[in-house]
Amino acid sequence: MLEKIVDFLKRNGVLLIFVLATLYLSNLESPEIRAFLLASLLECIAIAFSGFAVFVFTNVRFTENPVTPNLGLIFLGVHISFGLSVLALYLAQFTN
Repeated sequence: MLEKIVDFLKRNGVLLIFVLATLYLSNLESPEIRAFLLASLLECIAIAFSGFAVFVFTNVRFTENPVTPNLGLIFLGVHISFGLSVLALYLAQFTN
């Protein structure tokens, strides 16, 4: 039980450190750096969502013999969605 808690804290602690560092550095004035940091923050959120999806998927076993690599498709779908969101934010920020 203690190993599971320590493993959970290790995995999510690194993500939390990245989020806090990004939020701290977002006070910089350069718009390019702010856009990069926003993309980094959104990627951290995407990783958190992927981790949540994997947690939900692995606890609810509704497939005995999966036909497709479901976990990889979940990860890919979340990151494609967030990538398109970052692209839209970047274009909205820098196209005047």
